[in-house]
Amino acid sequence: MNEDDYDYESWKTIELERYGQVKLSDPITNIRLLISELKTTYWGTIDSILWSTVNVVVFAAFCWLLPIWTVLQFTLRTASKKTTGIPHVYKKYNEKLTNEFWLQLVEKLTHNTQDASFDLDLAEFHAVLTSLANEPVELVDDIIKMWNRDIGLTYHRFGHEGCVITMVYSVQKNFVVLAFKGSSVFNLSEWLIHATTRKIPAKNSVLPGLVHAGFYSALGFSTKSKATPDMEGSATFGNGQYKAPVEFDVKSVDVTDEIEDRHLDEVYEKYDGSGEGLMKVKLIYLKRQFGEQIPHLWITGHSLGAATATIFTSVLLWKRTKRGKISGIYGGVDIDSWFKLHGTFTFGSPRVGDSDWKDAMETILQNSYQFRPWDQPKYQFWRIINANDIVCSIPPTTLGSFLSKQDKSSRAPGLTLNDFHHLGTPLTLGYHGSFHNWDKERTIQDMLRNLVTEWVSVPVDLLRGSYSEKIMAILTFTTLGTIGLVRDHDIGEYIKNLQTLADLYERYERSYAAKAKLEGPTDD
Repeated sequence: MNEDDYDYESWKTIELERYGQVKLSDPITNIRLLISELKTTYWGTIDSILWSTVNVVVFAAFCWLLPIWTVLQFTLRTASKKTTGIPHVYKKYNEKLTNEFWLQLVEKLTHNTQDASFDLDLAEFHAVLTSLANEPVELVDDIIKMWNRDIGLTYHRFGHEGCVITMVYSVQKNFVVLAFKGSSVFNLSEWLIHATTRKIPAKNSVLPGLVHAGFYSALGFSTKSKATPDMEGSATFGNGQYKAPVEFDVKSVDVTDEIEDRHLDEVYEKYDGSGEGLMKVKLIYLKRQFGEQIPHLWITGHSLGAATATIFTSVLLWKRTKRGKISGIYGGVDIDSWFKLHGTFTFGSPRVGDSDWKDAMETILQNSYQFRPWDQPKYQFWRIINANDIVCSIPPTTLGSFLSKQDKSSRAPGLTLNDFHHLGTPLTLGYHGSFHNWDKERTIQDMLRNLVTEWVSVPVDLLRGSYSEKIMAILTFTTLGTIGLVRDHDIGEYIKNLQTLADLYERYERSYAAKAKLEGPTDD
């Protein structure tokens, strides 16, 4: 039982007096306690050395990479500008978005289920929207118009340095998806965020445990949170109760506001200077768009966007707990009465937080009936891993099984470097729909199987593949398959493998239906 659950007020006075009472303060050294403290100090020293070594290596690597990256960035950016028109991945998905499919998809997005299973259509939809979050607004405009089937599909993009969110929604169909932008190929600072391994606490009970400092700050939370404890839950937007100093300037990126709603951004600039204030303003903006409706909310992201989406999801779920309610974050915004919180799909997510954070969030997810209102759906969190995507394995914790030392007196881990964990139910994709693991972490055997599959397919790709597939086959052969560690992180690879799985299941269902039709009804 948690200590906070004890009813100390009902105790007798004598019980209160005797509780924790000490008769003698021993001036002699307690050898057992001394040894315990020496162990803690030893492992703390080793931990500090490991942290320092990793930080020095990362710093040196990026200093060495910076001049090379400047030239590479110019080349890649020049090549990308020559690409015109709507990419094939969006055109292909447009062919799938028939009126009938939209109806089925909307039903899945808005169904108030209490026990949802993994759905390939929802996964593919979120993956494509995650890819869309990386595109320029001019291209997004064209794609949204192309996808719209008289359902009022629109979007709104907002953000700041480090985190940009594309909000795709339909007031007519009553759903909204927040797609967090992933790492940009050109942005070296975002790759540095991936490489660092520093953890920090979220101030004022915004989150339990420790989370990756880079991912937490990328979302826009200050490491010194300006959120004030909302003990009575009465703080409201713009009433002057929450006035915090602006600690840094936040630059909006690709924000496309309607003219009549631009005052929201002006209020935001006066109200706060962080992502905390920005997200609160946009939640209010979103609520106004839907009026009296309660929209069904989904969250998704890829790479860095997957990490920030995970932290944002954690904040929303943590607010359902007693400690989370007094954090003051998004004060005045009643998430559970404004939205139907459905689920999160992440793609290529790195590890985000420590064991305390993971344990607390998994408790909320697995025992959601204890924390969520009765009219809210059971929250689903799906973490999709593509083949040999290396980002899903960082920060590395493979040595954790024998480096995880713990002091029995404090239960504090002696080594914290390897204390990084994922959140969400994992789903591992294989190449070309070759295999997938449900509710199971990827193993070394899975990655070796992927390498074999790729090597076997090299001759076929060289003979029958497209020009780009032939180039990739040559790279696969010359790098002994290790090119897949980076290539498999691309969101396009996620979409391709999800589509392959969807096509396989569709063919299987058609074959099964045709077979049943030929056999006809059976007599009992």
